[in-house]
Amino acid sequence: MWHFISDHVSQAKHREFICDSVKPLHQQHECASYQIRSGDQRYFAKIRTGTHQKSERDTAQLHAEADSLNALRCSDSFKVPEVICVGWCDEETVSYEYLILEFVGFKPPSNALWKHAGEALATLHKHPPKGTTDYGWPTDNWVGSTPQFNKTNAHWRDFYFNQRLKPLLDALHAQDKLRELSLEDAFELTHVLHSHQPTPCLLHGDLWRGNLGFTRSHVVVFDPAVYVGDREIDLAMARLFQGFASSFFEAYAATWPLNEGVERRLPLYQLYPMLNHLLLFGDTYRAQVLALLEECRAH
Repeated sequence: MWHFISDHVSQAKHREFICDSVKPLHQQHECASYQIRSGDQRYFAKIRTGTHQKSERDTAQLHAEADSLNALRCSDSFKVPEVICVGWCDEETVSYEYLILEFVGFKPPSNALWKHAGEALATLHKHPPKGTTDYGWPTDNWVGSTPQFNKTNAHWRDFYFNQRLKPLLDALHAQDKLRELSLEDAFELTHVLHSHQPTPCLLHGDLWRGNLGFTRSHVVVFDPAVYVGDREIDLAMARLFQGFASSFFEAYAATWPLNEGVERRLPLYQLYPMLNHLLLFGDTYRAQVLALLEECRAH
């Protein structure tokens, strides 16, 4: 596998790369990440292992991640790791999907960088892809190992229910993990979006603290699941798992003030990632999901 990846990196960078060092960094779901080196060159490698052969591939999770990263790079807001190459490698009955990125070393953030992060997010949201009028994305992608569906829709409430809440509830109901929320009840929860048609914004899509990093002078985002939607989605995610400095939110609001009713929509927007966590990790997140449902019903 590493020989195949070395050849692809060499072609992409027009410079010989022979992987002579592989340092494991992180393992999550079916993906593992590494720092790979060749002399003075080093890159970040993300590897997804499957058992399907080329003719049977039905997912391209890391290809979708590369697409998301390139979309964010075009926004010229955050620093986004450069996509070096993305591809497949087959070895007998095992297939590897790989994504090779520019390697970025992180440092603890200063308060000034936290403010810059808030400003950068507002800048990202202010500059969606040209010609964008509907919500969604040309292709589907993934949040963790969960498919995220992005069929475009001109109506935000319809998009959020049909492309976000319904697929997760269908999966949870199939596994008997959430009897407390029917599809009909979930649609009723979206009444707070009835007359809410937000400005279509390019979203990171999975903006928790683990997907944000800092160098000495830059704010870096990675692991996105981009689509065009309500900018409050990214802010709700940032607030859900905490870890973001208050100056981040203050700088965002100073750059682009939030719309009236944001607090009423907050629990509904946080419900989507929490349902995903319940699907992926089970009852550990059950109490938090039920608490969010109560908040949604209160609005």
